[in-house]
Amino acid sequence: MKCLLLTLGLALACGVQAIIVTQTMKDLDIQKVAGTWYSLAMAASDISLLDAQSAPLRVYVQELKPTPEGDLEILLQKWWNGECAQKKIIAEKTEIPAAFKIDALNENRVLVLDTDYKKYLLFCMENSAEPEQSLACQCLVRTPEVDGEAMEKFDKALEALPMHIWLSFNPTQLEATHTCSPQLTPGTCPRSPHRRDSRRGRRARPALDVSVFSQGTGQRSESEGHVQSRRPNFRTSEAL
Repeated sequence: MKCLLLTLGLALACGVQAIIVTQTMKDLDIQKVAGTWYSLAMAASDISLLDAQSAPLRVYVQELKPTPEGDLEILLQKWWNGECAQKKIIAEKTEIPAAFKIDALNENRVLVLDTDYKKYLLFCMENSAEPEQSLACQCLVRTPEVDGEAMEKFDKALEALPMHIWLSFNPTQLEATHTCSPQLTPGTCPRSPHRRDSRRGRRARPALDVSVFSQGTGQRSESEGHVQSRRPNFRTSEAL
């Protein structure tokens, strides 16, 4: 699948670290993305966006519905006030086929990075407004199965971005995201996050507990299940 890759990286402006994402599908056919999807993996520029079940961008995509006007309805589930609730987001089309405007989850853009329509779709949600710039991306798959090829594409698409937390889910957890199953109850659902080893350019072995990892230098505490980071700007966060 051909992608238009202009730039992907960081810029510094007025002392604020700006997140720039300009990798999008060159010729996205919005009608072909319709249907059921599962959130296989997530990554974010800030640990707090994903580190807890109720974190702001810890959302589970269920279905994508293109509208006759060319917009995109995104049906998802998220924990609100201790309950698993369904939510619909309207992503409005722009002049760029793979870029959409939203006003939800404190984000203002949705960018489709890549898709083969049949198996996987990679997208990001971005808040470009300073000083609260943020970025969260997901790897969606059509079936509740772990897709190694999709994960590799996800890793490659994001390797130049400042992702500080990565999560992935096993088949049981993927099924639970579509049913508000007790498997998604905070504190009871075992996580299967991956730590990205930036030095080797590949994911490390999945954890067997509920730890959340930071990118590159994050380390898991075996006894407490929390992030320990050597980077001065990272904070220690506990996963539910």
